[in-house]
Amino acid sequence: MAEADRILIAGGGIAGLCLAAALDRHGFTAEFVERSVIPARPAGVTHLMLLTGDGCFFGLVPVGGGGTYGFAGLDGERFADPLEGRLERFRRRFGGFGGPVPAYLAALEHDAQLHFGAIEWMELDRWHQGRAVLAGDAAHATPPHMGEGGALAMEDAVVLAELLRSASTVEDAVEAYEARRRPRAEWVQQQSRIAAQAWVRPAAERDAILREAAMEYLEELRLMVQQHPEQWHTFGEFLVHAVPLLKKP
Repeated sequence: MAEADRILIAGGGIAGLCLAAALDRHGFTAEFVERSVIPARPAGVTHLMLLTGDGCFFGLVPVGGGGTYGFAGLDGERFADPLEGRLERFRRRFGGFGGPVPAYLAALEHDAQLHFGAIEWMELDRWHQGRAVLAGDAAHATPPHMGEGGALAMEDAVVLAELLRSASTVEDAVEAYEARRRPRAEWVQQQSRIAAQAWVRPAAERDAILREAAMEYLEELRLMVQQHPEQWHTFGEFLVHAVPLLKKP
């Protein structure tokens, strides 16, 4: 590729989102999330925790400095949540959750700690036009339920850099980049949307689906253990006990 070749790469932020909007469209999951961080660690929060209810969920994640990141979502039609009074409304909406959630809610002190927004994603027919190309969230923003947004952006950067070095022209590079990255990004988007829907299903329906999926997965693992017992001895003992338990009504 000649040194005179130039390319515009737009990722996240205003520039990337503006270019993405000019190219195509975005989607909305019918979910709203309120995010916040407290400078404390409620008892029992040692790893990612997700609590689900009917049409709602509450997640907690330990972060650096002894803090805790919280994210809570609701299913429903698009609505606004003004800053004034947001904390009081937040506590009312999620006050029915147990575990470490009450301690988290009590540690919040003011409205400005809560960020409110809809869960959306980008769904574009093309990621490039001429020598302008999208990467990261600008190309394929996805619901956050799989935690893959940052990883996808870094993967995009590595692949695009590789192709810009090896391709004959910028146009060839961006064509190859989109062809290579689109299947992976679309799979993550699909799985994230499935998770987004699952988290807010009615409890009875969601639990039945999860139970069936767990049974299928554990049965596959049990068969694997039977075929390779020398590699799966410890895990095999777990499966021998877990599968019959899941079969109970």
